[in-house]
Amino acid sequence: MKRKVIGICLLLALFSACQKEPDLPEIGPEPSAVGNGLTTDVIHNTLARIVALSLEDVNVRAFLHEEIGREFTGDYDILFELIKDKEISSGKFGNVSFSAYLQSVAAEKGIDFSPVSDYLNKCKNLQISCPVYYNDWDPASTVPLVIGLPVEYNEGEGMPVKGYDLGGGENICYEEDITVPVLLVRIAERVDEEGMMRVDPDGFVIPEEERFVTAREAYEYTLQHMKSARTLQAEPVIEVLDNLEFAERLASRRSMYTYPEGKPSVGSGKILDPGLKSAAATAISAPSTFTVHPAGPYTIQLNWSQVPGAVSYEIYRQYMTYPNYLLATVGGDQINYYDQYLATDFGYTYSIRSVDASGNASPLTNGLESYASWRTNGNRDVIDKIFIDSDCWKWCCGLFDGKIELQYKTSYLTIPGNTNTAYPGVGVNSLGQKTKDQQKNKWCYYNHYLFPWDVRTKSYSYRFVMVEDDGAGDGTTIKFGLTFKVQIFKIVDISAPLSIEFKIADKDESFGEVIIQYWERKGGPLVNGIPSDGYNLMPDKGKARMYLKQ
Repeated sequence: MKRKVIGICLLLALFSACQKEPDLPEIGPEPSAVGNGLTTDVIHNTLARIVALSLEDVNVRAFLHEEIGREFTGDYDILFELIKDKEISSGKFGNVSFSAYLQSVAAEKGIDFSPVSDYLNKCKNLQISCPVYYNDWDPASTVPLVIGLPVEYNEGEGMPVKGYDLGGGENICYEEDITVPVLLVRIAERVDEEGMMRVDPDGFVIPEEERFVTAREAYEYTLQHMKSARTLQAEPVIEVLDNLEFAERLASRRSMYTYPEGKPSVGSGKILDPGLKSAAATAISAPSTFTVHPAGPYTIQLNWSQVPGAVSYEIYRQYMTYPNYLLATVGGDQINYYDQYLATDFGYTYSIRSVDASGNASPLTNGLESYASWRTNGNRDVIDKIFIDSDCWKWCCGLFDGKIELQYKTSYLTIPGNTNTAYPGVGVNSLGQKTKDQQKNKWCYYNHYLFPWDVRTKSYSYRFVMVEDDGAGDGTTIKFGLTFKVQIFKIVDISAPLSIEFKIADKDESFGEVIIQYWERKGGPLVNGIPSDGYNLMPDKGKARMYLKQ
């Protein structure tokens, strides 16, 4: 019989997802033995059962709830390695470490803990997580089921797994039936087997040769910046920082880790070493001017002013999980650097510092952010080809029209001064006539050059409106939007003071306004996570797309 604990609310809905079975079915293939003749999955299940038994104590539930809620990996999980030696106050065994408490619970229930202990001493990335309904878990009243997740478990395939309730009883659970909080004992996905962070907070996998932050370092950073589990909010809070606040926040992020005096930097990608070699040393100054901008393709250019006495400059790229990544060291006569082979769709933040002949280093400059593009800075965008399907052709040209003439106008921001600029300055530019056979329901090539721009003086992103010329006149006014993504200190939204507008004939059809962001992929933006084949225009009927190149 399962042990019942008065006052503990184990949600009944959980048992609709997990049914008691006296004879458990096969739970998938088991990995090879890890010691004592036991497989990894058996160890996970044994530990899951012990953790389930330990949840009788409300202090243990509160302890795990808080640690998991720190989200040090970006998910609701915590490594056993990070909490096994933490002291908890238990009602039954007094003040003991978490691992000692689990060992005492196992001994009380007649479970051999030694194989689990040996495994925990070797495994650096075993975790306990609350993958679903964490915000519904009240540790004061709710006892989650604890599931030992097989190493070979595949999500979405309906595999049965073993879950353990408060009394240590086994239950068969299916992923699709879970509707309440559960805990999982499993191998971590965001920490590798060496205990290094393998995924950054944005979900990008860090290449193995660039993993320089340990899980413990990331966890300690979380402890410094978050004293308790996250406070629940009724709705998301979006914080917008001005340039100064952003710089201060970035400086705080760069101080994520502290290291002993004199810890050396031994090459690219290593920890930031201290700037001064002795207390009596005089700091060299950082470059007074530092700028970053896309140069391309897939390249960001860094520029800085020379510093008297500098024999080299150290260039750092900032990551959420690795705030001071030494990207390169260049000579004292160099005043720029090209960071190449970058990805589009997200920003990169850089800092730089000077180093003199004695090895003294200046403070880091404030971080500057830029986005890489497939474009080459200073070149023109080119309307390569346009697709118009049959329904769109009937709407804009009619069933029997033999030709189409497309026209366009663009709007972008000139900086500094935030001047809203039109191209062409007056009227619209024509793409030239195309026949029905050339354009209808197929890609038609135009190879039309747009305005030239330089990211240092223009917004680099622009608004685009295309119309189909159907006659003379100026009865309809089209106004461009006023907001642009501009690179100043970081990528920000700026509203222009004056709108750009132009007039078309009443019979002309507009294909809508499209925003072209320079950091988007060459084929256009991602739509629902799927790469585009060009920018989708917005005709009233049918479909139309435009493909850009340089």
